[in-house]
Amino acid sequence: MPARFISEAIHPDADTMDTTLLALGEPAPPRFFTWRKTHYEVAKLRSRWRETGADTHGGPERYAAKHWFHIDTTDGSEMKIYYDRRPGVTKRGKPRWFLFSIESTPETEK
Repeated sequence: MPARFISEAIHPDADTMDTTLLALGEPAPPRFFTWRKTHYEVAKLRSRWRETGADTHGGPERYAAKHWFHIDTTDGSEMKIYYDRRPGVTKRGKPRWFLFSIESTPETEK
């Protein structure tokens, strides 16, 4: 089944992330999150990768802009979520975690 594009904020449960990755400067995928009033639990991390962007001040450096996670949830859904390191750069309070796509759900596999 082709992925269904979502691009909506998710709300991770506080204190459900692996702090060892945070100590390395990497966000960890939440173990639990809420999307559209439904609570999800991550069952498996399939893969992770970074998307980089150019220095906004014109320098040659490249910086991690998004951290992507391809996950399975305990309800059988397969999703791609990401952490946006620069959500609206100057706007405080903007969401940082997003559900990018759902590739399969228990309903689509029936």
